[in-house]
Amino acid sequence: MIRKNKQIINLLLFAWRLAFWRMTLRLLRLILVGVGFIAGAKARADLKAKYPPVGQMVDVGGYRLHLYCQGRGSPTVLIEAGQGDFGLSWGLVQPEAAKSTRVCVYDRAGLGWSDPSPRPRTVQVMVDELHTLLTTGAQTRPITADDDHARSGATAGRDVCPTAT
Repeated sequence: MIRKNKQIINLLLFAWRLAFWRMTLRLLRLILVGVGFIAGAKARADLKAKYPPVGQMVDVGGYRLHLYCQGRGSPTVLIEAGQGDFGLSWGLVQPEAAKSTRVCVYDRAGLGWSDPSPRPRTVQVMVDELHTLLTTGAQTRPITADDDHARSGATAGRDVCPTAT
């Protein structure tokens, strides 16, 4: 009987220790994620302060999108980055193309220098944002140049500028 009681007590102690260490590890993970989140937010803020946007920030309804245009002439060519990239990924192409026409790149909401959007990330929302950005910021009718992996480049170009080819 005494031996069974010791076994039960040892089993309960083992279960308690196991639960204690599991909770400790979960708490430690939570703390590490929190520290990482705070450090990431501070790093983003520091980068934005250290490297202000080139071009302009255009209000598209309570938040701002980054637009950077170079060159002169017509038509205006809009280059859209794809796969979650931002406009500066076209940094080598834009200056060369700008030798013969006006070339603009932009950052979608939440990417690059653009503010995050409070709206859902649907194609129609992105088309609306792009339309507002171009009518307010670029002030010319664009032709969209898609980089073959942009999720909404061709759709955005057709819907924003139906006469674009």
